[in-house]
Amino acid sequence: MEVIELDDSSLEWVPVIDGIPLEERSGFYQLPSLDSPVRLLSRSRVDSAEGPGPEVWSGDFSKELLVFKLDADAREGRRVHCPGRGLCLVVAPSDWKPLGRPGPVAPEPVLPDGTYTAHYFDLDAEDGHVAFRRPDGHESRLARHRLHVRLEGAVLPDSSARMGPFFGPTPPVLSAATPEVWDEVATIVVGEEGPGRKRWRTHFHPSPGSLSQEMPPELVSKGAGWFFVRFYSYTDDLIDSLDFRFASGLQLMHRPQVRLLPGTEGHEEVRFILSADGGWRVTPMWPRLCRADVDQSSSEIALVIPAAPEADETRWQVDPPGGRPVPLVIRLDRVWWSLVDDGEEPRWSDRPLRVLRDWFRPVSRKRLLLKLPRGLSVRLGFDASMAREFGPAGSDGQPLAVHLRDFADCPELSRPSPASFRVWVSRESAVCLSLPALTLRCRICDHPGTSRQDMVRHVGSHLEDLFPRLSWEEILEAFPDRGYPKALYRCSYCGHIEFDEQTISSDNPTSAILAHLDNCPYAERDGGKVVVRFEPIDDVERMREILPRLRQENLPDIRRCRFCPRDSEPWEDPSREAMTAHLMERHWDELWTYREE
Repeated sequence: MEVIELDDSSLEWVPVIDGIPLEERSGFYQLPSLDSPVRLLSRSRVDSAEGPGPEVWSGDFSKELLVFKLDADAREGRRVHCPGRGLCLVVAPSDWKPLGRPGPVAPEPVLPDGTYTAHYFDLDAEDGHVAFRRPDGHESRLARHRLHVRLEGAVLPDSSARMGPFFGPTPPVLSAATPEVWDEVATIVVGEEGPGRKRWRTHFHPSPGSLSQEMPPELVSKGAGWFFVRFYSYTDDLIDSLDFRFASGLQLMHRPQVRLLPGTEGHEEVRFILSADGGWRVTPMWPRLCRADVDQSSSEIALVIPAAPEADETRWQVDPPGGRPVPLVIRLDRVWWSLVDDGEEPRWSDRPLRVLRDWFRPVSRKRLLLKLPRGLSVRLGFDASMAREFGPAGSDGQPLAVHLRDFADCPELSRPSPASFRVWVSRESAVCLSLPALTLRCRICDHPGTSRQDMVRHVGSHLEDLFPRLSWEEILEAFPDRGYPKALYRCSYCGHIEFDEQTISSDNPTSAILAHLDNCPYAERDGGKVVVRFEPIDDVERMREILPRLRQENLPDIRRCRFCPRDSEPWEDPSREAMTAHLMERHWDELWTYREE
């Protein structure tokens, strides 16, 4: 059930429904339903016969929506009619459909029966507004009313939008766009923000005709804290509210320039210099790799933030002497990147990552992740004129993911020279991926091809492997009509080889050697029978020695290219130059390949 909290200034009032006071629980009043008007009645008149006081809720959703402006913690809220900024909670009938951008928190039921639903709207988001589609098809849209007032003053380095800006060493002033802005403001309430009811607060009335309003002097005596400023109309309706923090003992002395993109050596360490009064301390809370260096001689504190992706948002604690600690958040806008496969956790870097050309192929699963500040768009590519835009980065903190295969058509991938894949922000760029140079390498031994002359010379060293001599069996197969003997046999006793024409042309060459063994005087005999011992001669080099004596012709040096088909014409007595030229011209791709260094 929704709870209404009354301001401290209204504690003399009691909310009533149908004249019955609501039960108080620690300063809160629980509504039994949302269908009846809620009015305020003075405590002194609860038992009197006087009529009820002012109405705070009509109980009629057809007339108005129940809207609460939430505080910075989004834990409590105050009823408003027209919220202008920040996070608000809107209660509407459950059959009303919210329109526009979904809120940061999922809707949730207000009553157990599900009659009403609480919706969250972030009015600071792009196109943030409150609107519903009713069951009858009509639209209910809540008018936005933002008071054109801002906080101005010397700010400390802080990025906590939830808690408002951080001022020091003097309180901020309230600055209006025009003096007429204050005409609709009756009361300004300033107080300590946060949970609990017994916190300091005060109020004052704006000075008419002035652009700015000074904070009450009591604020300075608080020293430090987290505060709110609320603006109320002449009908006591909350118009708008702002949050801020204040520390009277701190002053920003130096704010460094932080580059979005890293330099050639990556991001640099960042140092914020604060001047601190005696007894004031600033302590790093997260991550622990941050530190606060104190210079006792100058009373300066250096907030040191390292060049690490987890330190883009750092949390600190400001400790005033004798006061409550105040949180300080410093967010740096820096770009980081990582290269991952699907499902792989990123390892963020600010240096060029070495990549392979294969990772850009259409089937690649490699992705480039970019850790970007909210709302930032970047361009990616090898060349600025062809770079493609990605983004903007969302507010959910998720990295921007880009598939490398989206750049498969880039001409740099087919060139042997090294290339740099860059990320551009406006005209500034940084190398995030480094494509190494391609060098020609011999596929056989990985020898680098530095020049054509060197490559020709190197191919010559592989000729015996790339142009092997044919075996005797292959020669017979390649030249069946030349009458080469299928085999020759040598007597194992005397080394005799039959050289007659019949032996050479016989389909059964063993007959000649067997006849020789019968008549060989050196042959071993067993019981008058010759023990047959001979060896076949089918070695090409031995044939090369013997064949000229058999047929008065030399056996050519017969070779075949290893890369050519098996049935291709063999080469007879090829020169080294001819074989090398053939390999370089016809089989370049089989010999050489580009490899990344």
